[in-house]
Amino acid sequence: MLDARLFASTWRGVPAALIGTLTYALLVIGGVLLTSFVLRALQISLHGHGDVEGPLSIVSTAITLAIVLAATAVVAKIRHRGVVDFGLRDGRWTRKALRGAMVGLALCAALIGTLALLGAIRIEPSGQTLAGGLLYAAVWAVGYLAVGLMEETLFRGYPLFRLTEGMGFLPAALITSSVFGVLHLGNDKETAIAGLNAVLLALVLCWSVRATGSLWWAIGFHSAWDWTESFLFGCPDSGIKAQGRLFDTVSSASDWLSGGTAGPEGSVFAIAVIVLAGLWLYREQRSRLAD
Repeated sequence: MLDARLFASTWRGVPAALIGTLTYALLVIGGVLLTSFVLRALQISLHGHGDVEGPLSIVSTAITLAIVLAATAVVAKIRHRGVVDFGLRDGRWTRKALRGAMVGLALCAALIGTLALLGAIRIEPSGQTLAGGLLYAAVWAVGYLAVGLMEETLFRGYPLFRLTEGMGFLPAALITSSVFGVLHLGNDKETAIAGLNAVLLALVLCWSVRATGSLWWAIGFHSAWDWTESFLFGCPDSGIKAQGRLFDTVSSASDWLSGGTAGPEGSVFAIAVIVLAGLWLYREQRSRLAD
């Protein structure tokens, strides 16, 4: 039987939930726009140019993370709550993050390995040295951890919790996941399949918050997925590759199969991987309820 708590018992709380979420979004957007204006005025570029992303982008991610946490602090203060009350408070956060990371790494590697076996992509040495590889592995581990923390807090933190209070979990998950997918399509290197996969994966990550009780599994999964895809195998992510990547991956088939410029997450085979992540979480939730 479907859990009735997935839907709100009354929709009277919807307007307040929408206003709270919109306020949060405006705070984040305002902070990002202000920061961008200041950086442009100072002629500072943190992303560089071309199709290769350097470690300096980590600074940009850290700034965005600070903006997201500041916006969360503001809306949390209004509700007499703390920043960590929207998915970050968890006494077993390290364990959950590591478990999510292991699943993210394994599933991303399985997806890329499958595409390579099918001849959809070619995996080639990048020419990276051992010392350089170890250095960049650590640098990008920090960078993608910041990405995972920032994006999960932004999309699956306050907005998911606030909208769930007003309209139930399923509508809240659908709204936040749809926004996540639409924003991905804002990049001209993305594809329709990649956008759909982004929505499906976002739904799974929303479910992970419900299944595990916090954001930390999703943060670990997200961070490890990006690290495996961008650094370990050197796949493009929205047309951008990571500087210092260990391997280099080249598309050798149609975009619907290889993912094209969107990377492996733009492949139709990514749907199967997303389903596997959902099945793992179903098992995780059953185990958690049994404890």
